[in-house]
Amino acid sequence: MLRLLREHGPLTRGQLGTLCGLARTTVYDVVGALMVSGTVVASVPAATRRKRGRPAEVLTLNPEAGQVLGIEFARRAVRVAAMDAAHGSSGPYWMPTGSREVRQRRCRS
Repeated sequence: MLRLLREHGPLTRGQLGTLCGLARTTVYDVVGALMVSGTVVASVPAATRRKRGRPAEVLTLNPEAGQVLGIEFARRAVRVAAMDAAHGSSGPYWMPTGSREVRQRRCRS
């Protein structure tokens, strides 16, 4: 279910059930556990037009649930990218490693 939310973005429980093929009660149990753990958050869209009943909640990944850091050490540069659990990016950053200034700093250390 987390993979589906990462790939498709915000989804309702019904949409999750259709995409994963699990029974409705299983989807509700899994989503409930993910909400209790803080991994998934639910919200009601502001402008939903329904004739009757309660509007469907939309489920999204909680951006505060975790951070991911990726580091690539290349021959001439180091690249760093950071993102939260909902794929909000705060990078990428890079620094050339082959410059004269960096080599001089390495030699002095």
